[in-house]
This record gives sequence, structure tokens and C-alpha cells, in this order.
Amino acid sequence: MLLSGYVAGEDGTTNSTDEVLLVRMIPFADLNTKEPSYGTGSFAFKDIRYPIADGLIASASNGVDSVYRNEPPVVHECMLSWCVRRVRSSYEWGVYSESTEETFLNIATEPDPWPWTVIDDFFTYWPNITLEAPAVDFPDTNVTYSVWNDTAFQIMVVWDDFFPSFYTATDRDSEPVLRFKDYPNGPTTRSIDSNPWLAPKNVTRHMEGLASALTNVMRSNSKTTEALLGEAYNQEKFVHINWPWLIFPLLLLLLSLVFLVATIIKTSNDTDTGFWKTSAMPTLMYGLPQDMRKDSISTTSSDGTPHHDPRKVRIRLLPKQGWRVSGQVQPAPTAPPGFI
Repeated sequence: MLLSGYVAGEDGTTNSTDEVLLVRMIPFADLNTKEPSYGTGSFAFKDIRYPIADGLIASASNGVDSVYRNEPPVVHECMLSWCVRRVRSSYEWGVYSESTEETFLNIATEPDPWPWTVIDDFFTYWPNITLEAPAVDFPDTNVTYSVWNDTAFQIMVVWDDFFPSFYTATDRDSEPVLRFKDYPNGPTTRSIDSNPWLAPKNVTRHMEGLASALTNVMRSNSKTTEALLGEAYNQEKFVHINWPWLIFPLLLLLLSLVFLVATIIKTSNDTDTGFWKTSAMPTLMYGLPQDMRKDSISTTSSDGTPHHDPRKVRIRLLPKQGWRVSGQVQPAPTAPPGFI
């Protein structure tokens, strides 16, 4: 098979105008007859039953110049296969993610007949795909998953558009062109910004992306999927304390407590200083003594009406001596609880 090369001149020499093959993709089944290569349609994956696509991807190892230098290409055999995956899903902060815990491939324990039947231009893919995987709740039993042959056929023929295909450049300075859909009525050509199959691109990762996209299409089919009832997520509350912001309030509270305790200790031994509440309530309730009432009326207005002069009346409440009025100590009247 021609995996790498260029169009040499008539004398067999190489020049800058020779067309060069950068990437070639070769299926392991003939496009027109579906006859398998290597007997089983695969070179390295002979134990996989009924793959979706299998072929070689040959890429120039270091661009156009590496082909002109006759350097060997980088070759991968890539295969897409039906499988059953056991996944664990999670949903956090609006993001859904999955992790694959186990994968069950469609492994052939014995040789199977070739699944294609071709009569003239009529292609038939006859087997239904069935896979078994252990049940999660019942380890001793298996669950069977199936894909009808019509569905498998519709998916597999899509890959015929790209296997086979060619990626060539007319010279060192020209833009490479992709040739695909290589059917009898003529291939389709187009220019692409970047070829994911061209070295040093990660071909394996690109195939994994294609497999994931195909899986998502299969799982998103509303006619064949089954919705399960259950909680999609569980809410948990987490409290994060930013301690630097609490230093000042806590320090202020601590200093206030220290100041209060220090004040109590300092004044606990002072028995000479009196404590009372400044309030006019006793005077309003019990009034002034009779003699102080006379002293408080010291002046008379022009019309003969007496009036009070509060500046001549001084009342002081002492904790042990009662009332002191105008410099003379008067016994305090009996006050209700709560008054000193």
C-alpha cells in the first residue's frame, strides 16, 4: 500500500513542483465490494466483533520536506467499536460531568462470518449488534444491549465518506487539499485550516473525540432512550469563615470585657463614693417639704402673683443620708422599691 510518497519527475528526481502525499486514510474493507483486508478486516484488533470503522491513518512525520527526504510516515490503526460503559455522573455548580468506571467491548470468542453481503450495487449489513454487561444491582445476571442492523448500517456508511481520503500538496509552498468521498462519480475536494490527522497532531485523541460525539448522538435519541426518575442532585451547605475580617470585632469585644472587669475590681473596694440614679421622680411623687415650699416662693410679680425661683432650691440625693435640701439634711420620705 502506498502510505507516503510524491510524484517524481520524468528522470526520477525531486523538485519543488512535485505533488506530495501528506496523509492517506485507508479502510480495511474495500469501498466497492466490502471485502475485508487481512481476512478479518483488521490488522491489530482481530478480536473485536463487528467494528464500526477500522482503517490505517498514515501521516508525514515532519511535513512536506520529510516526504521528499523519504522518511517513513507515522501510521496508526484506528478502530471504532460498539461498547457498553458504566459511568458515574455528577452535577456541581451547573456543570455535569461523567467518569467511566468500566467498559465492556464486543469481544469475539470465536470466528464470525463476515457481516456484509454485496449484490451488484446493493449493500446489506445483516447482523444485529448485541452486548452483555453485568447488572449493577444483581451481579450474577447480565443486561443485554442491542443495536439494530439498520441503525448500524446508517452509522457505518458515514465513515465511507472519509475512508478512503487523501491530503496532498502540489509543492512546498502551496496549501494542501483534502480529497474525500472518493466515489465513482468523482471525489470531493476542499481546503481545511488544520488537519487533525497530520503529525504531530494527536490522532488517538481526535478519534476519542469522534467516538464521544457518536456516543452522545446515540444517547440523545429521544425515541430509544428511557428517562429514569430520581434526584439529580443533593444540596449541601458549606460555611466559610473569613477570620481576618473578624479580628477587629473580636478584639473590640475582648477589650470591652477587660475594661468592664477592671472597672468592677477597681471600684469594689471604694465604699465612700455613692451611687444613685439621677431622677426627678421622687420629687414629683412626694413633693418638697413644707418649709422649702415657702422658701421657693421668694418674689412677687407686679400684679401680686408669687412665682418660684428654682435657683434658690438645691436638692441632692445621697445614698446614706437621704435628701440634702438647701444645705440642711432632711430625712427622705419612704420611697417605693427601686428608688434610692
